[in-house]
Amino acid sequence: QLQEESMWLYLANGVLRIRSMLGHPSHIDLRARVNSGETPGPRVYISGPSFNGNSVTSPQQATKMVREQKEAGYDHLKIHPGVELDEMWEISKTAKELGIPFGGHVPLAVGIKNALGSGFKSIEHMDGYMEGLLPDNLEIDPATSGPFNLKLVGEVQMEKLPNLIQMTLDQGTYIAPTLTLFDRYFGYIPADEFRQAPEMKYLPGFLIQQWVNAKKQMERAGLLDKEFVAPYLEFRRKLFMELHQSGVPMIMASDSPQVFNVPGFSIHHEIRLMSEAGMSNYEILKSGSVEPAKYMGEENDWGMIKKGMAADFVMVQNNPLEDLNTMQKPLGVMIRGQWISGEKLQAELDRIEKNHERKP
Repeated sequence: QLQEESMWLYLANGVLRIRSMLGHPSHIDLRARVNSGETPGPRVYISGPSFNGNSVTSPQQATKMVREQKEAGYDHLKIHPGVELDEMWEISKTAKELGIPFGGHVPLAVGIKNALGSGFKSIEHMDGYMEGLLPDNLEIDPATSGPFNLKLVGEVQMEKLPNLIQMTLDQGTYIAPTLTLFDRYFGYIPADEFRQAPEMKYLPGFLIQQWVNAKKQMERAGLLDKEFVAPYLEFRRKLFMELHQSGVPMIMASDSPQVFNVPGFSIHHEIRLMSEAGMSNYEILKSGSVEPAKYMGEENDWGMIKKGMAADFVMVQNNPLEDLNTMQKPLGVMIRGQWISGEKLQAELDRIEKNHERKP
């Protein structure tokens, strides 16, 4: 039920393509049902289950895992923290042989330079760049450095960035910045404020409570105090714009469902944050259309409205080049040549809200 509801939450917000970056065997069946039109929803691309410090035990086993995921029919591999460097090279070699892209987090033992060198197709959350800008002799202690090592932001040496940008451009790697993840999950705005956000009514109460607990645990530990987090968020905005202005391709992504990021709705928080960081409306719209199509190697099939391309588009009231907020309330969406009206989208939202009515 939650998977089916999520599909409607995406459509109601004008999201017509999703790239799931944390796979599960059930997603293979979901992708088939959605892409055939049997279950209404955006077109779906799925990564397999995570490669991480627990799931990967040796280079040989990592190779086997790549082969199994390719055989199972996943579109992408997802890298998480904990993968060792020798394992990463084997994942890379086998994935390239089989023609399956990989990307995700940058494990500490791998580092940004090796991640780029191994052929990461996408780097999620701009991960690894800050660590790559720290002094060479600095020992990172994950026990004290905070989530994403955010407490070390004061040590960053920005003069190292041009070299990392050049490597990123040379590799043709894409970045999924997920600014909203850091604003909401790892930001200093308290959990109790986000709990009240209007879109939380479209998800089950137990899930919202899990999110509150996850964030409050970090708040109690003092990891999200404004004095640490504000400089880190400022650095991320700057890093985002430096990468973007240097020509590194950005793909619009918001990491949902994830702490206080509700499917569909969170993409509009992402759009707002991209805009506040200084990205133009035109470039923001490209990051949600042309760039993802290129990323998937399908730029001849979708990403633009022209003859011969997929009949997929979002109709909005105003010109989004002048008003990004108009994207929040589509007049309707066309997906696979099927028109879904704004009234139908609202009716589905109302139905989902009713499914999760909180008992007084």
